Amino acid sequence: MSDRHLNAQHAEVIDRNRAQRLSTMAEAQRLADARRAHAAVRQAERDDTDEM
Repeated sequence: MSDRHLNAQHAEVIDRNRAQRLSTMAEAQRLADARRAHAAVRQAERDDTDEM
C-alpha cells in the first residue's frame, strides 16, 4: 500500500474513533442528566413527605 492510502485509512480510523468517543460522551451526559433529574424528584418527594 502506498503512504497516501495508509494515511487516508489512518485518518478514517481517527474520524471513526472521534465520532464514537463523542457519541459515548453524549450518552454518558444524557445518563448523568437523567440520574440527576431522578434524584431531584426523589428529593422533592422526600421533602413533601417530611412536611406532612
